Amino acid sequence: MQLPKYARFEHERRFLVDAARCPPLTGAPVQRIDDLYIAATRLRLRRVTTAGADPVFKLCRKYLSDDPVSAPITNLYLTADEFAQLDSLPGDRLGKCRYRIDGFALDVFAGRHAGLIIAEIEAATRAAIIAHPPPAWATR
Repeated sequence: MQLPKYARFEHERRFLVDAARCPPLTGAPVQRIDDLYIAATRLRLRRVTTAGADPVFKLCRKYLSDDPVSAPITNLYLTADEFAQLDSLPGDRLGKCRYRIDGFALDVFAGRHAGLIIAEIEAATRAAIIAHPPPAWATR
């Protein structure tokens, strides 16, 4: 696949986490992530909130790819006012807390997806991400 202008390849794997085997999250670095998947587009509007820091606002486009671990992605950082303008668009909302454990991002979902925990890891290359073993607490 040819890399679209201004995009970069994102190489990542995701694993479903068994909540019973999930490592303790107490004391782990955490961020609150609120996403709006804008209707009829491939765009995601995101607010990332970390304790003690200003929120970060992003507009993201993930491109379709036949490769399950590598796909082009583009991020545009927004001001709070720009985010507020776009946040009124129709779409699907998703909320989660993201913890950092053993090099993985553990997403603990809220709302209608409460109880779902997904581990995600990124690498600089496709080969590196494929070679990375799943965590012991992943089910698939």
